[in-house]
Amino acid sequence: MSRTPLVDGAPLPLLDETLTLRVRTGARTVVRRAGAELHLSAPDSGETTLRAALEHWLRGEARRELPARLAEIGRPLGLRPSRVVVRGQRTRWGSCSSLGTISLNWRLLLVPSALVDYVLLHELCHLRHLNHSRAFWGLVAAHMPDWAARRARLRALQGRLAL
Repeated sequence: MSRTPLVDGAPLPLLDETLTLRVRTGARTVVRRAGAELHLSAPDSGETTLRAALEHWLRGEARRELPARLAEIGRPLGLRPSRVVVRGQRTRWGSCSSLGTISLNWRLLLVPSALVDYVLLHELCHLRHLNHSRAFWGLVAAHMPDWAARRARLRALQGRLAL
């Protein structure tokens, strides 16, 4: 599947919003949000340059947003990772190591927040069960009864993201 071209006026999903991309030529590469618009100024408006600039901006947003949301979801469960990192995995939304490090994909910002919450809860539950056992899925279901529907929606989006 081909990705949406990054041109002025293109829609860009960001959690539960859709931002309008505003592309301009400028002396240096700058990305900034202004309400429902994402302004991207770059000396070169080629697809590679624009994608790299957007990825850089989204990674920064993910480093701010995802650990805070993870802490919010984990707090009532008494689950807290030893460390949270944001990466650009190609085939995973997230992972949890035996040392308690949770790695999250910056591309989570491109899907609805209900699906992000599923991924975050899933990885937090691995802090208690580092497997996909019946006990693991029971813990997920106890805190998110509709987890299977969310997982199905997430799988349907894979490969169809803007970036």
